[in-house]
Amino acid sequence: MYEFGQGVSQSHFEAVKYYQKSAQQSNHTAQLYLGLAYYTGKGVNRDAAKAIEWFRKSALQTNALAQFHLGFTLAESSDAGPEAYIWLAQGLDQLGNQYSGYKYTLETLAARLLPEQISEAQCTLAKKYQKGDRGTPQNAQRAREWFTRSALGGYPEAQYQIGLMYHDGDPPKVMQSDSEALKWFHAAGVVKGHGGALMQLGESCFKGNSVTLVNLVYAHFYYQSAVVKGVPGARERLHNVDIYMAPKQKEEASDLYKKFSRK
Repeated sequence: MYEFGQGVSQSHFEAVKYYQKSAQQSNHTAQLYLGLAYYTGKGVNRDAAKAIEWFRKSALQTNALAQFHLGFTLAESSDAGPEAYIWLAQGLDQLGNQYSGYKYTLETLAARLLPEQISEAQCTLAKKYQKGDRGTPQNAQRAREWFTRSALGGYPEAQYQIGLMYHDGDPPKVMQSDSEALKWFHAAGVVKGHGGALMQLGESCFKGNSVTLVNLVYAHFYYQSAVVKGVPGARERLHNVDIYMAPKQKEEASDLYKKFSRK
């Protein structure tokens, strides 16, 4: 009431007192407005750090407007990083068309970040949607969208996650495809050295699938590479494939690994 002068004389100072009381009781709307008060300096001294603090509390309770303002405020700092991108992007996702005109803020921030920072932020946001997180409801479609953006930017973890989606299939959005899965596993594993992707390539060569014939030499090579990356279960897989291999095949696998490790 005091904020907008509804039924009482307008007073930003009085409004802030009520916001503070309600915000302390975890009311996410009051936390948002208290953050805005600190951001604008209406009713309190302007304080960006306090604004961020209250925006964050509200954002973690899934308040989309707070998520947007948190990202926007973080983006204004000289050392803005991936966290600003994550919150700004998530807020814009939730607010939808009503805030579509503010997408330029995300593009402006992206221009200040390194490409790998953008891809990392996109992958982090995708994982938040994938698993559900404080302030982030689970959303498989959003997860796919952000993993795809990150993967196209060359981020190995995102490429691995896209590979898993094609490997397992999630109809009707993602149809199972061994060829697509292998393409992304190769990009993440062989090109970028992602341990999980190398493990999946090993599985493909050991068991075979619709596009890959059984190849124990390559299975051994991929499993060995995954062992070096510390992937759980890789050592056991390497032992299993080793049982079926002739000495000549083991020698070929060793030569292949040495060639790969020199890159």
